[in-house]
Amino acid sequence: MNVSSTKKQRKYLIAIGSPSCTEMRLPRLDRVETDIQRVENLLIDDKQGYERVLADQIYIGATSNKIKDALTSWFTSSERRNSDCVIIYYAGHGGENKEQNSHYLYTVESTESNFSNTTIKTSDLVQCLFPGNNNSPENILLILDVCYAGEGAKNALVSSFNEFRNATENKCFYVIASADSKTEAGDGDFVDALEKVMKHSEWMSTFNGEFLNPGDLVIRINKCLEVKVSQKAEWSCFGNSKEITFFRNPHFLSQNNLEIDEHNLKKDLTKTKSTHQTVADLLWLLDYSEQEQVFKKVMQDGKERAFLVQTNVEKIQNWLVRRLAGCVPDFEQAKKFTIRISYSIRSDFNNFWQAFKQKREDNLKQETLIQDLAKLCQTKSVIIAIYGLSSLDQAKVKEFYDFWSNLVTEVQSATPRSFRSRLVLLLAEKNSSTVLDKLDVFKFIQPPEINETQYSISLTPLDRISQDDVKNWLAQDNVYSLLEQTENEIQSIVDNDIPTWKEEPLDVLEEICYTFFQLEKGIAAIEPYWNLAG
Repeated sequence: MNVSSTKKQRKYLIAIGSPSCTEMRLPRLDRVETDIQRVENLLIDDKQGYERVLADQIYIGATSNKIKDALTSWFTSSERRNSDCVIIYYAGHGGENKEQNSHYLYTVESTESNFSNTTIKTSDLVQCLFPGNNNSPENILLILDVCYAGEGAKNALVSSFNEFRNATENKCFYVIASADSKTEAGDGDFVDALEKVMKHSEWMSTFNGEFLNPGDLVIRINKCLEVKVSQKAEWSCFGNSKEITFFRNPHFLSQNNLEIDEHNLKKDLTKTKSTHQTVADLLWLLDYSEQEQVFKKVMQDGKERAFLVQTNVEKIQNWLVRRLAGCVPDFEQAKKFTIRISYSIRSDFNNFWQAFKQKREDNLKQETLIQDLAKLCQTKSVIIAIYGLSSLDQAKVKEFYDFWSNLVTEVQSATPRSFRSRLVLLLAEKNSSTVLDKLDVFKFIQPPEINETQYSISLTPLDRISQDDVKNWLAQDNVYSLLEQTENEIQSIVDNDIPTWKEEPLDVLEEICYTFFQLEKGIAAIEPYWNLAG
């Protein structure tokens, strides 16, 4: 069996935000970070099926060189395919340099004195997206949410002409500009309109196709914009494509959807879980079992513990965090919090405490938060997952540790307390030799040195899933019995396909989803089942 033949089009979102440009005397754009989050929420759901990439490399407020280097590296990677569909959303300041007659994107370090080296010439951005190698993505949509974006779109399209000279007939480059060449873009106005159009999708039911034309989307966006502002979005394209697949029409029903197989219908009615939920559950049986056993034992011996969970990719971090959290007593009723260390938290740590807010009260303070969480912990478990704590400076890490220590003390003194109650902190981090140093204040202990008085445990990082791990997983009765392939087909995959797989955890899980369970979206189809909270 050829693994690649089971894979469908992969869809990627690259979201870039540059809210500050102080040297150019431009005001801070307060809504850039939330706009990026909203665009991500619109596109990574089951309807659209996108996966966000490069969020770590191109963080909020990244420099111009960091942005260009990360884009170039990603688009030139051998992992790209012609069939990949990519949307790049850029939010920030933009403007036209009349002396050079070009549109530019300003970044955090942009200065007039060193203009060409501290900005991104919008036309040059295209060279990062179309490197010219044979396997580069052939369908790309660039959304410019900056001032005078229409001018930037024109520059980008002119630049794409040279890139497309030797293009295949299916190659196409679309650009959506949030404002025309003479208009400043309002902070957040374009995404307000986009979100309204995408969430109130009844208008899409008038289209018969599976995918929407970006032009139709822009028409609806402008109807929303004209009610509020004078800004008007534009769209344009260069190249040819047999099918434009950027935005899926959620109201489309294919012939396959309409043809109901009676046997499968009866079988589905007997299921207690969806196929995606079942696959998500089965993958918890794959590797990491040793660490899981350590976690369970610690949960039996103590009620308040912090755990360091390490693996390189955020998707796999989600998998491990949810897998471990599911071992906490009364998990379904537990109060769960997920916090990702963002640019806003790094720049102002007071925003960290607001991430715990359950109501709309202002300025949630540490003392109040500790009391509230301790009260919750009297009757149920409280599970806190934090992603990327080590990205904070040492003073902020220490401030969080003091909060955690005070919370542990408060919970231990609270009475009465349910015997099922647990207080669990899961710190999800990338594999790195420096993480333990950056989080040294926790004084993490590694197995088998754990005893009942130690509150911080570093679980062995997950850096690979071997071929033998996959084979042993497949051999388990509860996995093997649910595979759709015949015994000969499974044996062929084991003998011929699995030996070619990379052993990176994300690659292994993707291959399993495509090959054994024929999930068209791969791991993206089951990732929602690994969310701890929200």
